[in-house]
Amino acid sequence: MSVTYGDVMKADPSMLHKSAGAWKDWADAVLVHAGYLKEQVGHHIDKQSWDGPPAVLAREKVDGTHSGLINSAGKLKKVETALITAGRAFDEAKNTLIGLTSQAQGYGLTVDAKTGQLSYTPPAVGSVTMDTHGKKSLTQADVNKLVHDAQTHINDLQPKINAAVAKAGRADTDLAQALGGLSPTNPGNGHPTGPPAAPYGTSGSHGPGPSASGDTSTHSASAREAQAYAKSLMAQYGWSDEGNWESLVKLWNQESGWNANAVNPSSGAAGIPQALGHGHVFDLGDYKAQIQWGLNYIRDRYGSPSAAWAHEVSHNWY
Repeated sequence: MSVTYGDVMKADPSMLHKSAGAWKDWADAVLVHAGYLKEQVGHHIDKQSWDGPPAVLAREKVDGTHSGLINSAGKLKKVETALITAGRAFDEAKNTLIGLTSQAQGYGLTVDAKTGQLSYTPPAVGSVTMDTHGKKSLTQADVNKLVHDAQTHINDLQPKINAAVAKAGRADTDLAQALGGLSPTNPGNGHPTGPPAAPYGTSGSHGPGPSASGDTSTHSASAREAQAYAKSLMAQYGWSDEGNWESLVKLWNQESGWNANAVNPSSGAAGIPQALGHGHVFDLGDYKAQIQWGLNYIRDRYGSPSAAWAHEVSHNWY
């Protein structure tokens, strides 16, 4: 859908600038994780305890993931740039349109609130108006002149309105393309699936999962089993209330859909809690080990599932 006059006039360019800051934070987080992976994990592999084919394969995996993270950070930087550009374009377009609209109304023109199209409704012949000499009954010649003058103003202002809207539209298209480029499976969808990686010591985002409502018909049997197991452990952490359980369901629905085999293709975040490639000891498919790790992580970092979910909502990772 193309950008309209109404879209520009209702836009809040400052929100685009604020969003750019969030995308910059994501990009910086990716670079931090890439550096940790390259230096710390790579250093560990280089120790003498690693040798032969396993070390070679591990080194290739680290190098490949490091390159992928650097590429992801570059994509996020492009989104940041696109957001800043879009914010400036919408801000300039909006200020231009406010001035042109005021000018048009001063000429007696009507501006369509959605499309920005200018129009003029002439008075009827014989109607009474005011001029410097007092009341005057309009003749056909008077009306013709009013219409001519109005059309002259329309011919002057309409292209300027259209140009301002088009400028904002181009920035909007560039932003959509930058966002679409984040998805490796559907590069034209125009929507980010979450940060490709999170800061060291955090979980990575796997992107939107099924809707959060506990057991749902969209979940597989293994997901239902995983939820049942997770719920059986909640009291051990002091989270027996319904609010923390609902937050945990939402959190891991968002991260993985409670899929014990989920892997983020961008960051390598794995399993139900979408842990990044450090600090966990579980295997794909082992939902019990994944849930235990995830609950410990939530307790140690956030204190509760409700607090972790609040961070997920505000940052799109936890």
